[in-house]
Order: sequence, then C-alpha cells, then structure tokens
Amino acid sequence: MMTVTIILALKSALGLLFIWLFVFFLWKDYCLDAFREDAFELRDELFLYAADGNVGFDNSAYKMLRQRINVSLRYAHAFTLARFVLAIVILSGVRNPESAAWEEALASLPCDVQKRLTQYRNTFVLTVLNYITLRSFFLYIVVLLAMLFRGFKELAKRYILPKVVVGVERLESEALEEESRNQNRPAAVGAA
Repeated sequence: MMTVTIILALKSALGLLFIWLFVFFLWKDYCLDAFREDAFELRDELFLYAADGNVGFDNSAYKMLRQRINVSLRYAHAFTLARFVLAIVILSGVRNPESAAWEEALASLPCDVQKRLTQYRNTFVLTVLNYITLRSFFLYIVVLLAMLFRGFKELAKRYILPKVVVGVERLESEALEEESRNQNRPAAVGAA
C-alpha cells in the first residue's frame, strides 16, 4: 500500500513539473513563434497588395506600416501585458505623433486604399493584442472563458480596439526608439 502511494506521489510531482515547465517556459516561446508567423503572413499580404499596384512601395503610409510590422517582429519579445497596460494608462489622453503622421499619409490615398491599409493596420493591432493576451497563460484562460460566454472578438473590436491602438503604437514607438539607438551605436572592434 505504501509503494502505491509513493508511485502516485511521484507521478503527481512529475505531472506538476511538466505543467510548470509548459506554462512558464514553453508557452511563451510558442506564443512568440505564433505571433511572428501571423505578422509575417500579414506583411506578405501587405507586400502583395502593393506589388499588385494598389499602393506604391515608396508611399509613406505603406512604408510606415511595413516598418512597424518589421520592428514589432524584431522586438516582440519585449511586448508584455504590463508595458501594454502602462502605455494605455499613461498615454490615454496624449496624441501620438506617429498616429498623426499615419493619418496624414493615409489621407493622400484613394478611399479604397485607405480602407485596405487601415484594415491591415487594425489586423496587425489585433495580432499584437492577441499575442499579449496569449503570452499571459492565465489571462488567456480568462479570455477563453469570456469567449465561451460572449463574443469577445466583437467586444474587442467595438470597445477595446481604440484603446488598444494607442497601447500598441506606444509599444511600437519604444521598439522604434530602441532600433534607432542600436543603429547609432558604434560597431564593436573586430566586428564584421
């Protein structure tokens, strides 16, 4: 009887160890890989849209969106829920200069192109929100439960998206600033 209890305790301990490893190590890597795959697919769609002649590769709105996607791909590991919430709280009333530049660049385009680029941008913002939500395993479970009881995607699009855009833009702005700081650093001695 004692050996059965010991074996059961060992199996339980191993199971709990596996769950711990999965939630705290493997889950975040999976979420990062899934985000990057989604962002690459979106960037490819955007490129093909431009390649079809709908918008020029030198158009500032296209370049801004593509640069945001590229920088987000590089710095996605730094996008955390805490940073996201802080960006929303701190910048809730502040107008982001990148938003103004985006709207200005978008205004010079035909209406159908504006809609399509805005759709790409909103899809990207929701992809980042999905990544931030997924990255926190426990928040992901809460969202899954909310999706079961209500249409979470509809609620997110209707009420959360405007606030999310501000937070995602702030995260992306921080990544752009980091990118420019890294490019301005002198090369290491002996680096190729």
